Amino acid sequence: MAKFVNLTPHEIKVVRKDGSELRLPPSGRVARVMTASVPVSEVDGVEVVRTEFGAVEGVPEPREGVYYIVSSMVAQALSWRSDVLAPDTSPASAVRDEQGRIVGIRRFQVFQ
Repeated sequence: MAKFVNLTPHEIKVVRKDGSELRLPPSGRVARVMTASVPVSEVDGVEVVRTEFGAVEGVPEPREGVYYIVSSMVAQALSWRSDVLAPDTSPASAVRDEQGRIVGIRRFQVFQ
């Protein structure tokens, strides 16, 4: 059985194909991509910047049978790692409440 480690600050609810739920509480460790903002121009008095992405922090080394759940941005930065998954919040995967808020997902995504 796979082990999931949630490296986001939010609980993630996954609805499996059989309708059962998997709840993944935050692990207490948050994976992040370091960024820097570089001024590019100005449009009608509003600054425009280019965001440059740097190193990823907070993701442990791969371990057999362990999957790390991270933000889409972190998953994209670590696209070569098959153990790094992001919640898929696309219309095909998102589970929404009566107000339209996302309360769960049906699948994870990778960016390989």
